[in-house]
Amino acid sequence: MPPPVSGVLLVVVALIFAGLALDGVLGGWIIPGLDYLPLRHAAEALLAGDPVFGDPAFVYPPAAAVVLLPAALGSPAAGFAAWVVAGAAALLLAALLIAREAPRPYRPHVFAAATLGLLGGVLASRSLFLGNLSELLVPVAVGVLLCFHRGRWLLGCALLAASLLVKPLLAPLVLIPLLHRRWAALLPTMLPGAALLLLSMLLVPGGRDFRASCATA
Repeated sequence: MPPPVSGVLLVVVALIFAGLALDGVLGGWIIPGLDYLPLRHAAEALLAGDPVFGDPAFVYPPAAAVVLLPAALGSPAAGFAAWVVAGAAALLLAALLIAREAPRPYRPHVFAAATLGLLGGVLASRSLFLGNLSELLVPVAVGVLLCFHRGRWLLGCALLAASLLVKPLLAPLVLIPLLHRRWAALLPTMLPGAALLLLSMLLVPGGRDFRASCATA
């Protein structure tokens, strides 16, 4: 079978499995996931001027509450549905970024494999069902690694620093520029990132409780 034909068939199969995973979350009664609710509560608290750490399950940096403001829009069910779709779109974007690095004739094959790995399994379905924030950071992780691979250290570190203000999931990636001694990229990005974190702790309602939330996480 010629590579273009087999690539298209594999993409169709991968999208079917991805659609089944999405349908498993949104196909029936839409019940907001346990990981989504603290994010929504923090966004709602920020809009009301209340402490964002009122929900003890919200253990993210206070700057995350600002980024998550759209999560407070609409009803809980509608907001969760939009959140799940955004998470699935982020995973598809990550698969696309990975596929672009493959030789052109085999990009559909790599896209299909990446889509199956990211969206076609039980782990993805479970994470989407819970409304986890991590899906939105997957394309960021891919972008950071691609920037490092291409020698674009400043851009990669800037993306990494921005992600840490939302969720410190990608913190281990800091070791890559550290081991390569890319101080010219690390210092101009991580220091402003730390300053923004401190500023959010001062300006976001209840932001000073971030350290206490980290201790109990």
